[in-house]
Amino acid sequence: MLKQTGYIALVLFFMSIWGCRNNTSQKVETPVAENSFNQLVIYCENSMVPYVLSLQSGFEKKHKCKLKIINDCSQNLIGVINFSKQGDLFLPDTRSAFSIFPKRSNVYITDSLLIGYNKLTLIIPKGNPLDLKEDITSILSKPGLSIVFANPETSSLGFTTRQFLTTKGIYLNVLQNVVALSVDSRGLIKSVVNHQADITISWESEYYRLKTTEEVESIPIDTNDLSDIYIGVLSCSKNPKLANYFLNFVSSDESTASLKQFGIIKRKTPIF
Repeated sequence: MLKQTGYIALVLFFMSIWGCRNNTSQKVETPVAENSFNQLVIYCENSMVPYVLSLQSGFEKKHKCKLKIINDCSQNLIGVINFSKQGDLFLPDTRSAFSIFPKRSNVYITDSLLIGYNKLTLIIPKGNPLDLKEDITSILSKPGLSIVFANPETSSLGFTTRQFLTTKGIYLNVLQNVVALSVDSRGLIKSVVNHQADITISWESEYYRLKTTEEVESIPIDTNDLSDIYIGVLSCSKNPKLANYFLNFVSSDESTASLKQFGIIKRKTPIF
C-alpha cells in the first residue's frame, strides 16, 4: 500500500509541472460613472471570460468606460494581483479561490456578490463509444480508461473536482486512470475531441459554450452538487466606485439572461 501511495504521489508531481456583497433581490439604481476615461481591470478565470465579454459592451456604453480583462488560471491570477497590487475585480470559477486568496496575497476582498451556480459534468465522445452508463464511481474507476483533469493546484475547477471525488471516496482510485492534468478548463473538452482522453470532468458552462461541436456529449454528475460563483472587489482598486457599479450591473436582467446562455444557474439564496 505504501508503495502504491508513493507511486501515485510521484505521478502527481510530474503531471503537475505540465500546467502552470451578499446577493440581494432588491434592484439598485445604477448611476453613470463620472469620469469618461475610467478603466476597470477584471482578473477573470478562463471559463468566466465569455460571460464577462457578453456584458462588456453594455457596461462600457452605460458608464462611458473601458473594461480590461486579464484571464488565466486562478493561481496565476492571484500571483499577478499580489505582485502588481493593481486591478479592481476578481472573478474565479468558484468561491474556493477566495479561500486560497488571503493565504497567497496581501490584497484582500472588500466586497463581493454571488453571481450564480455552476456544476460539474462528465464530457465524453459523441455517441458514447465506450458505453459508459454506470454510476460515477464505476465510470471513472473503469480499468484502462484515459482521463484528463484540471490541475487542482492551479485552477478552481481542478480544486473542485478533487474535492468532489474525495467526498465520493474515489479520488485515489480515479488517479490511476489520469493520463494528464490541464492547467485549467480550457483544454479539457479539446482533449476528448482530439482523442487524447476518453473522458474528462469540466464545468457545465464550458459544455454549453462549446455545445455547437458535434464531437462530444455530457453525462450529468449530480444536479444538487453546485459550485457558487462570486465576484469580488479588490482592496487595491483605484476605482472602487466603478467596481461597485459593475457589481450592480451583474445583478441586472441583462446579466441574468447572459448567465442562462452559458448554463449558469441563478437562484435566490435563503435568508436566515
